[in-house]
Amino acid sequence: MGIETKFKKVFLEIESLEKKIKKDEYRSFFKSNKYNIEGLMSNINYKNIYNFTRVIGDNIEILSSKGHLSIEDEKAYQKERNRVDYELHRIHLLMEEDKRFWKNSSEVFDEFQDKIMNNLPFNPKRTRWTIIKRFISKLFSKRPSYLKVKKG
Repeated sequence: MGIETKFKKVFLEIESLEKKIKKDEYRSFFKSNKYNIEGLMSNINYKNIYNFTRVIGDNIEILSSKGHLSIEDEKAYQKERNRVDYELHRIHLLMEEDKRFWKNSSEVFDEFQDKIMNNLPFNPKRTRWTIIKRFISKLFSKRPSYLKVKKG
């Protein structure tokens, strides 16, 4: 299964959001007039986008850590990751026309987009585990000068 097919569900959810926005149904993304991330995450489309991207990101990190991520797959992943970022930004720009709504909610949508992009690691080759291993190896590879054996 290709990387592009893994992102298909994400783009279908974004497309569904776009249709709702064009029908001026975006105010219903929040259950009340309180614009916060919890309210936005109660919307099924946003919840699905978050969950799908979390699974994709986890799978990419696992594949990368096991060495099963080819250069072509990594390029395809980066392309699709960038496309998700672009599409989320684009559909949120559609809501900017409603100045009053956007003024009160823009930070929430920015926070959501940040959450999504954090789900999708920028560099899958540098997974959390490799960063931790590198830190630990650097931590223990340097001996303090008083522990070094002096020759002579």
